[in-house]
Amino acid sequence: LQDGGLPQSVPATRLLAHLGRLHRTHRAAELVERLDITPFARTPVRRLSGGQRQRVALAAALLGDPEVAFLDEPTAGLDPHARLDVWDLLRERRDEGVALVVTTHGFEEAERLADRVVILAGGRVVADGTPDEIADGARLEDAYFALTGACVTAETTTSTVRPRGRPDATGHGAVLRYRYEQVDAPASIRDD
Repeated sequence: LQDGGLPQSVPATRLLAHLGRLHRTHRAAELVERLDITPFARTPVRRLSGGQRQRVALAAALLGDPEVAFLDEPTAGLDPHARLDVWDLLRERRDEGVALVVTTHGFEEAERLADRVVILAGGRVVADGTPDEIADGARLEDAYFALTGACVTAETTTSTVRPRGRPDATGHGAVLRYRYEQVDAPASIRDD
């Protein structure tokens, strides 16, 4: 869905109404409401923010009641509330029998939405199963890094933070630092 070639000069609702006529469906109004498109409904697509475009693209993708929908990063650019709304909508479509193939870099998204996860590394499948099977009692993110040959550890330290050259009221703040450690990739994905 990421900037998926939407016509730029057409207002969002006009585009969705047109696509609704092509698909012979009346779901455009429902998707406009569910994805909170109404506030920018008359704005040409070229003037929409990334998150607004993403909502219009998702509505366009689901409008024709597809049996299978391929969605690339469907929540990219969305605020946290809109992301939850999209997840609810996708779960509803899944429950209606739509097969959803979602690509994501978001581990939380995969854990919340996926019945099955396929992890790719170096163009090869390194894991295929339910999120619980792959995570094996850990977080999916940790399993991903273990499977792909890198692990991330987080350490929290306290240090002075100076956003735009100014300290906060106390002069201190928490800084989250990530340290990446290279580990050997599983034999199944090495090109030995």
